[in-house]
Amino acid sequence: ALPDGLAPEDLLLNVDRIGADIQIRRCVAKRNRARGFLIQTRDAAIEDCVFDHCSMSALLLCAGPGGESGGARDVTIRRNRFIGVNTVIQRDPLCEAAVVVYAGRKGQGLPPAGVFSGITIEDNVFEGTDYAAIGLASTDGALIRRNRISGSNRRAENPFRAQRPDLPPAGQAAIFVTQCRNVKIEGNTVDEKGMAPGTRPIVVGPGCEDGSVVIETRKQDGKEQGR
Repeated sequence: ALPDGLAPEDLLLNVDRIGADIQIRRCVAKRNRARGFLIQTRDAAIEDCVFDHCSMSALLLCAGPGGESGGARDVTIRRNRFIGVNTVIQRDPLCEAAVVVYAGRKGQGLPPAGVFSGITIEDNVFEGTDYAAIGLASTDGALIRRNRISGSNRRAENPFRAQRPDLPPAGQAAIFVTQCRNVKIEGNTVDEKGMAPGTRPIVVGPGCEDGSVVIETRKQDGKEQGR
């Protein structure tokens, strides 16, 4: 039986047909004109990889825009190195990040937290990206910790943002979180040298439940790394 409350243009997903237990380790994605990997599965690990000058996001966890998949869950992104990725002007403001977790359909804004869950992004190194290092949306349950970020947010503007007023731009911070709950951000280091004016180390955007995004900062060179 179909669930109650279905409305026109709602999407249904058979989770039994989603691949699971995907392990991507010690791989190199280099000079790809698009993304490194598109992750649309559950129980996945991306570890000890190098993403070198991929034009768009190195990792995109995506659901909804084409109706081709549901939300990724229980995904670990650990000990990877991101070098010079996401250097093109993105048509989608929420894809302005080296690692993107994003769901949505054009003109309909972002769905609430819960499309994605169990996302861990830890012990990664980000070296050079025109916009954000990490952009997280529509997620219930995420841990972002001990990442080292330098050379992020070299651009402040994106001319395509005006075409998507329903989406907040991820590129306004090195770590950007929106429409989320139960997120912990701790022990990350952001080198602010070279960041465009008006951009910040961490921004909690609209739609996050009060008190559900916890930020613990780390000091670098005597400066607090935080919002």
